[in-house]
Order: sequence, then structure tokens, then C-alpha cells
Amino acid sequence: MKFPKPYVAILFNWNKEKRSTDIIYFSLGSSKERRPLTHTRLQFVYERNHLRVYKYLKVGRSSNIYIRPRFATENLRDAQYLLIPDTDLPWDNAGLLEYCRTFKISKPKLAPLCSFCLSRRIKWTALDNDSLKFKGNRICDYCSKNLLTSELQRSNLVVTGGLTKFFQQQAQREGNLDDVLENISFGADQDPINRPDSTLFDIIPAKKIEDKMKVNQVDLLSSQFKKLLISDGIQTLLPIQELALEKGLLRNKDLLVLAGTTAGKTLVGELAGINSALKGKKFIYLSPLVALTNQKYEQFKKRYKALELKTTIRVGMSRIQVEGEHKPIIDETFKTANIIVATYEAFDFLLRDGKNKEIGDIGVIVIDEVQMLVAKERGFRLNGLISRLKALFPKAQFIYLSATIGNPKVLGEDLNAEVVEYLGRPIPLERHSVLTENEHERFEHLFKICQHEQKIRSKTGYKGQTLVFTNSRRNCENVAKKLKKKGLTAAFYHAGLTYRQRKIVEKGFEKGRYSAVVTTIALGAGVDFPASTVIFENLAMGIEWLSVAEFHQMLGRAGRYGFHDKGKVYLLIEPGRKIFAGQKETEEQVAFDLLTKPIEDVDPILDTIEEEEEILATIVAFQNVSISDDKMIFANIIGRSSSLPDNMRALRKMKMIDVENMIIIPTDLGKAVSLSFLSPAYALRLVQEIERKKPKSFEEDFALTLAIKIQPFRSAHLVPRVHGDIERTLKTNISTNIFSGAILDLYSGHGWGRKSPTKLIIDTFAIWTKEFFTCKCEDRPFCICGEVNLSKKLVELRKLGYSPIRISSEFRKNYNIQLYPGDLYSWLDALVHNLNAIERLAKVLDKTQLQKSAKNYTKEIEKPQTK
Repeated sequence: MKFPKPYVAILFNWNKEKRSTDIIYFSLGSSKERRPLTHTRLQFVYERNHLRVYKYLKVGRSSNIYIRPRFATENLRDAQYLLIPDTDLPWDNAGLLEYCRTFKISKPKLAPLCSFCLSRRIKWTALDNDSLKFKGNRICDYCSKNLLTSELQRSNLVVTGGLTKFFQQQAQREGNLDDVLENISFGADQDPINRPDSTLFDIIPAKKIEDKMKVNQVDLLSSQFKKLLISDGIQTLLPIQELALEKGLLRNKDLLVLAGTTAGKTLVGELAGINSALKGKKFIYLSPLVALTNQKYEQFKKRYKALELKTTIRVGMSRIQVEGEHKPIIDETFKTANIIVATYEAFDFLLRDGKNKEIGDIGVIVIDEVQMLVAKERGFRLNGLISRLKALFPKAQFIYLSATIGNPKVLGEDLNAEVVEYLGRPIPLERHSVLTENEHERFEHLFKICQHEQKIRSKTGYKGQTLVFTNSRRNCENVAKKLKKKGLTAAFYHAGLTYRQRKIVEKGFEKGRYSAVVTTIALGAGVDFPASTVIFENLAMGIEWLSVAEFHQMLGRAGRYGFHDKGKVYLLIEPGRKIFAGQKETEEQVAFDLLTKPIEDVDPILDTIEEEEEILATIVAFQNVSISDDKMIFANIIGRSSSLPDNMRALRKMKMIDVENMIIIPTDLGKAVSLSFLSPAYALRLVQEIERKKPKSFEEDFALTLAIKIQPFRSAHLVPRVHGDIERTLKTNISTNIFSGAILDLYSGHGWGRKSPTKLIIDTFAIWTKEFFTCKCEDRPFCICGEVNLSKKLVELRKLGYSPIRISSEFRKNYNIQLYPGDLYSWLDALVHNLNAIERLAKVLDKTQLQKSAKNYTKEIEKPQTK
């Protein structure tokens, strides 16, 4: 029996009792040509203690064919090389080697080969170090995938490539396929409460804290501050705090502090900031969210009043008065305060307004959630703010805090800060992946987890509480209501609630009145609450999957040191589910990525428009900049893409700056634009629109129209009954936002196909035609006119003294449009700021009538005259 050369002979399935081995011959060529030539079985016999061929058979499907024994030796001798799987060794290796030497056969080589590939007789696969163990042998990715697919097909789930990949990657992570196959459970067999091992993905262990540093051992810390901390129950320091001290926290070193949510990062900033404040210097604490800023203000004010330190807050809120609402905290006493707690933009306004000297001598500046440097729409402003702070307060110590940065060393270099990193958790964290078939099963798992968690009490006496994250406000409210119907004390929390409503939930959760709070990302990224368990009811936020950084930010809420014995996180996954049709990733693929991939890098990149705004803001903050110093002043802006001379030329061309005697000076227009947080290019378009209007041709609402165009109200949604009608008619999921492309397409008569809208839908669209889509634009209804008209209707109702809640009720009743009161309040607040911008521009342009009109609208919105 002859084979075409070259070929390889693989000897496997060694049987000591029968003294036999199987041999498969494979051709050697390109990967496509490595086909099996034949499968044989060789039986040995001992002749005078030497291993010799006894029988040689060609193995067939139904029977074997005997071949002359000498052909076995010839076939092995002609092989390019002989391979033996390293997991299937000969029973007599010395005898085999003697046989090969005697008959001039190449010495066999041991190789890591996939046993399953050989058993199927279709190919041979060399394994790498990442191969999986299965029943004592190692197998390749292809075979592990087939085994998993076969096992999954026995389930009642929709088997997808993503689901197979999910388990395959889990097996690769553990290096063992047996355990994964054994633990795959479905439907009623999967029980996160009674059989937690059936859903357990992994456990992030607690890092043992040894030799804790005592607070009273910190030499550079004020004695009165030590006494206060000890009286508050903080007698020892957590690892991140001790590491920060070692890196120069109390020696004015700039630090980038990276640690988990419960690791004690905030106290790191307080240790330096309060110590500095007690020496007469200001402590500045900056955060991205009003809710978080309010929370820190209340904490600092209460704690540090005992040290006779005065705390103030700046959140940039307008003075919109709403009857029955808690008033936002507005504190203007920043000049005399020792501690200033502020949002990024509110503190930046002080700098742009030339108040940096009034702030006083700053000792420590804490930038919380510094990963916001890459946030859409806001990141570049934080970038510019940090640059301005460094230029205006060069002696201040900067402490940057974050839990979610993928490249801390690179960012640390960009910020010129020493990296202090502690990735350990003070308590363990269990992470569970729960597979579900549908929405009903997902909710049942969610309910049982919340129900079970409220019965648990930690060693320190705190009862279990659950945070449930979901993808939309509507779903947030629906899930909370369903939990309440089943007897749980549950509440929903999202940015659409009023300030008063949010505070009720915040305080209620803090005091343990709620066993579960269902929320969107607003709570996950903002307010800090001690929850023992976090459930991801959905892995999306809006129409986008969660990023790894967002996921870690939210799961970090599970388990608080000193409150709970451990944290638990549950991902409820529906295999094959997508957010919208045509999307590549399915939910189970996203789940594995979230559980295993590293956090994304924080790598800010500014475009030209963003650079121009931040450079102008810095010039305005300094009031004038020497050309000889300009490079140094703007050097701290990270990720610039244009040259400084190009930016300066553009700003000068737009008449935002002048240059006199080698000094760069902001113009009145530049100051107005910067104080209004407008991009110079957009502001120039506003100026041109204002200039085109002759004084006598100003419409009564021209100022309002301009302000609305800066930011129209877009958070308008179909009420559930109309939205339900549309989805039932089209038999597909569709956006609820009335200004989404899908809804506007249906409104214009397209997108229905052969389906016909119901009378409710027709009547609703007819009302919109009469009230909002009244223009004659060629691209109606896709033009901005509908958004502007709806926004004007909101202002009209506000001028009548309507509260956001009442406005919301009117829109639901009259237009079948759902508005969230919190969105309305936030938009009215933004509209006031935009009217202030129009007022500033009108003043610079000497448009008295326009200036007066903008001012009047501001007053009517903030404090309308009720009838």
C-alpha cells in the first residue's frame, strides 16, 4: 500500500492489552490539502523481546481489510515524520524506538494533538498552550465548539454562535471544558438562589488587608482632623489611602488615584483637601453630576462643620421656582468658604467670569470621575478646565479620582500626576450570568433575586438591598411597578424625575425603606448608595450596548465595605437578543466581553472647534495672555489636533480676540461667547442671524427662537397606548421619541408598507400637524421647525405658571405626548442659560430690544406670573 508523498503518520489510541495502535496517514501540503489518506491499525508481537509487526489492517466503515505486515514498516519508513499525541503515549516506548532504529524509521515525535480530531478521522490539529482539557485529554477550539453546540442543542434556548462563543470563552478562561459542560443548566434547572453554582461566572476575591495604618499614625495630618475622623469611626486607613500617603498625598504631589467604587477614593481627596483647608487654603471638589455634587456638599458640610470649616456649593442652577418642589441648593458664598463643592461647568463659569482671584488661594483640587475626559459633548470642557486650573493655580495640588481607566500610566503622564492604583476589593464580589428565554423569565429571576436579597442581613446588621439597571426610563418604571405588585418595596429612579422625586428615592434607599430601586445609568454613574446586589436587567443603555467602563462603574455599587459581607452581580441574558435589527452583537456576546475585557483607555482627542472654545475660555479667564507665555498656558490641553497659531488666527478672524503690543486680549464678543459656553463658530452664526435682522423687524419671540435653536426640547415620547398601537400594527419594535427618524417617517406617510394606521394614530398625527408641524419647509417634518414649535408651546404653558408636572399632564392629555417633569425642568434651566447667552450677544451687538426681550423671557420662565 503506497501513499503520495509527502505525508505524516500519526500513531494514537495505544492499547497495551491488545498491543495495538491506530495509525492515520495525512497528506502534507497546504492546509486545504492535509486530508486523511487512510486509517490503519497495527498490532505488535514480541519476538525475542523485540517489538515487531504482527498484523496490519486497513480500518473500514463496516469491516477491516488485512494488509501484508511488511507494508506497515514501509509506510512508516516513507513518512515525512511520525507523530504521537503527548496525552496518548506507547505502553513500551523503548521497544518502539528499537523497532524504528532497526528498520530505519524516523524517530517518533511527541506532539500536542487534539484527540477529538483524530477520533473523527477527518484532520489533525496541533494544539497551543490555550487548548482545553476534556476527559483527561486536550482538544482544539473547533472540537470544543462542536461539543458545546451539541450540548446546547439539547436545551430549550435559541442556540446562536454567540451563545456557543460565550461558553467556549468561559471554558478557555478556566482551561477546562468538563466543568462548563457539567454546569450548563437551562430554564428551570438554572437557579441563582437555591443553586448559585449553576449561574456563577466567577468570584473576585477580597484582598486581605494586613497591617492597617492607624489614622493617628499619620504624621502630617492635622491633630484635630485625626480626632474628627476617629470620632466618625474611621480609625484605620484603607489600602488606597495608605498608598496615596506613600506617594506624597500630604506633600503636595499630584496624584491619579485609581480604585474600585468601595475602596475609599473620596477620603483620599479629603485627607489632602481638609488638611490644606485647616492651613488656610481652599479645598475644591469637582464632580460631573449635580446629584453627586449635592450629596458631597451635604456630607462635607455636616462632617467638617465641627472643624469650623465652611462648605459652599456651585452647581450652575438657575432660579426656576416650582411650587411644591424642593429648591435646588444654591450657595453664592464661595469667596468666604473653605471648601467649594461644584460641578465642572459651574466652577468653570467662575473662571471664565474672571473670579479666579476672588476664589482665593487654592491648596487642593480634586477632580472626581476624571474618566469623563472622553465623555461625548462634555469631555473636552473638562480637558480645558483642568488646563485652566493648572495655568491659573500652578501651586495647587491636583488629585484625580476614577474607578474606570484602562490606561492609567499613559493618562498619568498626560496629567503629570503620579499613579496610585489599588485594584483589590475590601469584600468579595460574586458575578453571575443568568440565561433567560424571554422577558417573562427574565423578570421572574429578577423578582426572586430581589425577594431573596431583602431577607439577608450582614454581620454588621444591614439588610440586603438591590439596584436594578435597565436600558430605558419606560422599562425602569415598568419593572419597578411590577416588583411592587408582587409585594416588594421598590421604586424607580431616572433623570426624568423631578428634583424632589429623586431626593425621596435617594433618602429612602439610604435609610433602607426600599428593598429594590430600578434605575438607568443616572444612578449608576452618580449618586453613591450602599447596595448589596446589582442586577443588570438589560445590558444596553438606550440603543447602545454598555461599554466595559460603564459596566464596571455600575457593578462597583455591589457590596460596601463595613455594610455588607459580600457583593453580588447578576447579568440577565437572553441569547440571540439584539437592541435593533441588523445589529451584529447579541446579548450573550456582549455579556462575555463585559465580564472579561479590559476597561477602555481614556485617550482624549479634541477637534478644532473644541480646541477653539477651550483656548478662548482660557484667554477670557486670564483676561489677557502674553504671546511669549501662550504656549506654556495652553500646554496642558490633552489631545490637541491643530497648531496653536492656527487656533489663534481662527479666533482673531471671528473677532473673538485681538492682539495689542504682543498681548492677546479677548474682545467683548469673545467674553460673551465664552461665558455662554458656546463654540466660537456656532456663536458667529448666531451673530450673523441677529445682524441680518433690522431692529424694526424683530419678531416678539425672536430672542426665544434663537435660544430654543441652541437646544430644542427633544425628549418628547409617544404615550404607551399610541406607541403600542404602532408596534402592534407594524409587528416590530420602534422608538418612542416623536422626533426619531422612524416616527417622523410614519408621520409623513411612509414606512407603513401595506399596513394601515389605526384611528388613534391618525388622530394623534392630525393634532401634531395642527400644533407643531405647521411649516412649509421642503424637508418637513424632518426640519427643526417641529422641535422649535413644541418647545415654544412648553414656554407658553410655563409663562401661564404651569409646573413641569402640570405641563407634562397637559401634553399627555392634549397631544398624546409623554414628557418627563425632570427633563422639562432641566430643559427650562438650559433655556434660561441660552437666553442669557442671547442677552449677552445682544448687549455686545447693541441690540437693546433683543437684549430686553431675552431678559423678559428669563424672568417669565424663572418666576411666571400665575393667573
